[in-house]
Amino acid sequence: MNVKFVTLGCKTNQYETNAMEQSFKNAGYDIDENKKPDIYVVNTCSVTSVAERKSRQMIRRAKELNKDAIVVVCGCYSQVAKSEIEKIDDVNIIIGINEKNKIVEIVEDYIKKHRNLKCNLEKRDDINNFKKYADKNNLAKCDGIEKLDKIEFKDIKCEEVSDVMHDDKFLDFGTTTYTELTRAYIKIQDGCDRFCSYCIIPYARGRVRSRKLENVVEEINKIVQEGIQEVVITGIHIASYGKDFKENIGLIDLLEEITEVAKKGIKEVVLTGIHIASYGKDFSDKNENSNDEHMDISDEQKENCDEYGKDDLHLSESRLRSNGKDEIHLSESRLRSKEEDDLHSGSYRLIDLLEQINKIDGIARVRLGSIEPKLINEDFVKRLSKLDKICHHFHLSLQSGCDGTLKRMNRRYTTAEFEQSAKMLRNAFDDVHLTTDIIVGFPGETEKEFETTYEFLKKIKFYKTHIFKYSPRRGTAAEKMPNQVDGKIKEERSKTLIELSNKNELDYNQSYIGKDIAVLIEEKEGDFYKGHTGNYILSKVKSDKDIVNKIVKVRVYNAEEEFVEAK
Repeated sequence: MNVKFVTLGCKTNQYETNAMEQSFKNAGYDIDENKKPDIYVVNTCSVTSVAERKSRQMIRRAKELNKDAIVVVCGCYSQVAKSEIEKIDDVNIIIGINEKNKIVEIVEDYIKKHRNLKCNLEKRDDINNFKKYADKNNLAKCDGIEKLDKIEFKDIKCEEVSDVMHDDKFLDFGTTTYTELTRAYIKIQDGCDRFCSYCIIPYARGRVRSRKLENVVEEINKIVQEGIQEVVITGIHIASYGKDFKENIGLIDLLEEITEVAKKGIKEVVLTGIHIASYGKDFSDKNENSNDEHMDISDEQKENCDEYGKDDLHLSESRLRSNGKDEIHLSESRLRSKEEDDLHSGSYRLIDLLEQINKIDGIARVRLGSIEPKLINEDFVKRLSKLDKICHHFHLSLQSGCDGTLKRMNRRYTTAEFEQSAKMLRNAFDDVHLTTDIIVGFPGETEKEFETTYEFLKKIKFYKTHIFKYSPRRGTAAEKMPNQVDGKIKEERSKTLIELSNKNELDYNQSYIGKDIAVLIEEKEGDFYKGHTGNYILSKVKSDKDIVNKIVKVRVYNAEEEFVEAK
């Protein structure tokens, strides 16, 4: 049987698609783009409403290639909007984020059940037995069906979507690697704990789960043997790598520490959160005392609680006795902010991983995916600057250049802090290029706030800025915010920032005319070889020799908006 994949969204999704492809190959299936697919897998994206619309389009297009194909939908869209996908007639199987590594097993199980169902229909078993069979095998609900001959196979669906918010282990695909030409992508973590007010991804991907160091190193060593010279470190929020590598901690530990402080005069401490009985369950080694049975807590209280980290335990007497009150409510922001903003402490973090990767022989370049601005401090930059394989291109996601907008976005940093991070990187690396993301038209963004963002972007002068028009996401705080911005205004603001980004990119590229650059050649296109520098300048190189997958030193003689030409 032939399997076809369609992938939408980020490099992490691409990485996971490659892993699923490998799983099918290992099981004896074909992956041939030129053949009619028997199994059609759509790995969806939910980061914007446009991404969801494209996902639906790709799902419906599947049956055009083969009306009898088994259509499998997975990814972020299936995780957060399963009920919407259920309404699409052509879908046969829906799986969630954490079921991707079982996709072959799920598909084969579906085929087996489908065949058994067909036999039942041919035997004309009574409807009650059929309903029991369908229910037992996790197929379509058949409450409204009165006769077997009215059942259509398009109505028979299989669903396996687990609650990703309660998963605490990284789903490791092994040494299966996603490559693009001369570059390989390495997934080091999954999930995000930031909960920006506009973002659905934490609900689609769950909490931070980090991959074991030895598994990352093993995959990169395998890549070296294949001749790949550049690896890109990717994940959902790589700045949080390692934050889940923690000691045994449970809710009882929190209570014991607070009790010691409270003995000094506090009469009542009220702990609030989405589900405080689950405190510590997301830590890698769970404390048996963190189970619900140790708490006398009502269901109503559980609905108004949250999970907090160990770092929030260190509460001083003055903090508990603020304003002389005998009663203190430890709110979500006060309990969560310190633990979730800490991107450095812990047994093993991103910089420790990068130092180990830098030691691997055979890899020439290590490129970072998008990173959190708060990750950048003096110690991180000092250690990073000593790594000779690190590419001098850093994507610092800004989202807005206005402090008021950043606060509504729950971005947890100010423009002043962001500017300081940019300065530290520029002081450490002479040829560093910074890129970023900006959302225009966020709820409440006034013309003055937009102008503030524009001026801040001019001040920082990024090499390139990726502009996104705000898209409301169901279930996020921003969706319900007042003063939603009109679509035409978003479009105008987007064009203004794109013009600025294009100007900056051209200015940077022109500054390299007459200078020597080192380019990793990725492919030949027409009369030129194409590749990127370490700081991510797209370069077209003239050469009489075959220089693919080689790092060549060339001199720039021309610069355009999107690339430079060199020889």
